[in-house]
Amino acid sequence: MRSSDKLPHSHCISTHDAAVLASFEACRMTTECFDHRTHLQVAYALIVQVGVEQAAVRMKTGLLRLLKHLGAGEHRYHETLTRGWILAVHHFMSKVPGCPGFDEFIEGAFPLLDQSIMNTHYSAELLATPEARQEFVMPNLAPIPLHQT
Repeated sequence: MRSSDKLPHSHCISTHDAAVLASFEACRMTTECFDHRTHLQVAYALIVQVGVEQAAVRMKTGLLRLLKHLGAGEHRYHETLTRGWILAVHHFMSKVPGCPGFDEFIEGAFPLLDQSIMNTHYSAELLATPEARQEFVMPNLAPIPLHQT
């Protein structure tokens, strides 16, 4: 883990978190079971395992692979939202005391469960641009708090 990825609290992944991550990376998920909470759980597990930067890379790779596997089309992938959520999970991990897994973490980070939270950082117009879909674009309404070590 890079020094900029370090968190002040010790977070761990549970056996269940590891199984969810493995299912995600092996494309053993349906669109019905890969909901917003599961996206967050995968992000949490990846950040714990490899840090925020590599988590973003693996999340993108996994999402593109899963979209292809499900026949949903890679055009549904959104780089800005994916990275924005990774940053949001990382921010809350810096604020919530170390947890033995995602279920305990999300109890202290329940605002993440609100799917509209990115609308406080990004305008709909910006998120609809091809640039925002293809590459990470900085928020235009309010910054996403970044964890500083």
